[in-house]
Amino acid sequence: MNKNSQVQLDVTDVQTDFLSYQLLVITLLRPGDLFLPKEPEEKNLFLNHIKPVELAQLELPAELDFEQGIVLFGNAPTWLYARLIHQCHQAPWIACYTAQLGKAVVVKSSVASPQVGDVVGSPTRNAPGVAIAIGGPPDSGKSVLSNALRATLSRCYPYLKLFLHRANWDGEGNWSYETNDREIAQMLVQRGEYPIHRRPNAEALLQSYFDHHAKATRNIRNIADLAIVDLGGKPQPEKMPVVQQCTHYLIISSQPEVIPEWHKLFGSYLKPLAVLHSKASPDFQLPTDSPHLEQIVDLKNLIQTQQISDELLKAIVQTFL
Repeated sequence: MNKNSQVQLDVTDVQTDFLSYQLLVITLLRPGDLFLPKEPEEKNLFLNHIKPVELAQLELPAELDFEQGIVLFGNAPTWLYARLIHQCHQAPWIACYTAQLGKAVVVKSSVASPQVGDVVGSPTRNAPGVAIAIGGPPDSGKSVLSNALRATLSRCYPYLKLFLHRANWDGEGNWSYETNDREIAQMLVQRGEYPIHRRPNAEALLQSYFDHHAKATRNIRNIADLAIVDLGGKPQPEKMPVVQQCTHYLIISSQPEVIPEWHKLFGSYLKPLAVLHSKASPDFQLPTDSPHLEQIVDLKNLIQTQQISDELLKAIVQTFL
């Protein structure tokens, strides 16, 4: 094991039916601190985020064998991956694991097999991990909540194998919450949106789209302890293949009247964790007889702090501990 101030690298030998290789597992020791506030000088929560200067002191584990192929595994910035690929260039081949495929993609090779573009099987969990579906009407804060869940869980449980999967076409990704310039981020989100439901052959496209994300969710659960699955803003029956690959659900809504539609979509298959009310009116009263957690959330505060409530964190942690 190699361990410096912010990055831990571990080596595991892997034997499949067709080849053997070494898995280089990347763990960020301060993963939640990747997410910078818009005005860092006003916040002290994220000052210890991983910095590019870490690359200068990044050392590979002594037990890494350059006579074997190497698969890089773990959530990390692209520039960290680029550095590790360069440092491992002596290996006969290098691959990067992609959770959606459930396999590693070969990105460098000097041997006949595997070649660049081939996929390599990787070890999976003994049992699938937990997957929490996030649903709610448009503009309720699903993407904001999903990112805050990721940030909070990463900070509190740095060794948790956590994956945020966005099974929708709104153009948003984790990157859109990691930039200080919110205006540019929103412009890029709008440009990246691909409204499948408005296409002439929408029915066939939707079926194929959600079948793809159902397979991706299954693959993610095979390697992750916890998957957060952002399902977008409509409780469409076409989303059922993805729903059936999850284990729990969480609703965030700015419209109390549509919450029953989401319970109906999720309730036959998944366990409820919480209902969060965003943009609640001043006279809104939380239900007192709910069998699950119900809260009012402040989206602006959620964006600034990247921190969910202790009650919600406890409800989520109980699903994987």
